[in-house]
Amino acid sequence: MYLQTNENQLQGFGQPTSIGNAQFTKIGPPLHYPGHFSLTSDVVNYIHKNIPSNKKFTTRSCEFLISTHWADLSGHDIVVGNYWFQLELLYNGNDLAVVSIKPLPAKSKSKSSTFYQDQFTITFKGRAKSKAAAPVAEIIYDIAGTWDARGVSFPFTGNITVSANGGVWRNFYPDKNNHVRHVQAICT
Repeated sequence: MYLQTNENQLQGFGQPTSIGNAQFTKIGPPLHYPGHFSLTSDVVNYIHKNIPSNKKFTTRSCEFLISTHWADLSGHDIVVGNYWFQLELLYNGNDLAVVSIKPLPAKSKSKSSTFYQDQFTITFKGRAKSKAAAPVAEIIYDIAGTWDARGVSFPFTGNITVSANGGVWRNFYPDKNNHVRHVQAICT
C-alpha cells in the first residue's frame, strides 16, 4: 500500500499500480547565462515508464530572491544586489518534466559600478531525490554559489526540492558573514 496523491493533496491509501520505475534524465547541456550575474542550471525530467496517457501535467512557477549585503562606512547593512530566479516545472502527481531554473535579469538589480564591481555566480545541479520505485518522483537541486565583492569572496550553498505533487521546498545556507541571503519565494 502507498499514499495516493493528486495534484496538491494526499487522498488516502491505494493499491500499488504498475507505473514502473522512474527514470531521471538531464535534458541537453545545462543552461548557462554568463555575465556579472552568472547562472548554470540543469534541466531535468523524472518520469515513470508506465504512466497512463490520460494523466495530465500541470504547470507551476516559483520566483525566488537571493540578496547580497554590505555594511556602509557607518556600519549600516545595505542591500547591494537583488538576484531573482524562476523555477518552472510540469508535474502530474507521479512525474516531473522539464524542470528548470532561470535568472530573471530584468527583475534583478545590482549597485555594481566602476567604483564598486561585483560578480554573482550560482549553479543549480539537479539529481534524483526519491528512489526510482517511489510512486511520487522528487528531485533536488544542489545550490553552490559565490558573490565576489571588493576583492572578497562569499561562498553560499543550499538546495531546492521539487516533488511531482507540486511541492517546492528551499533550504539556504548563507555565507558565514551573512552577506548573501535567501529572502523570499513566490509560487503560483
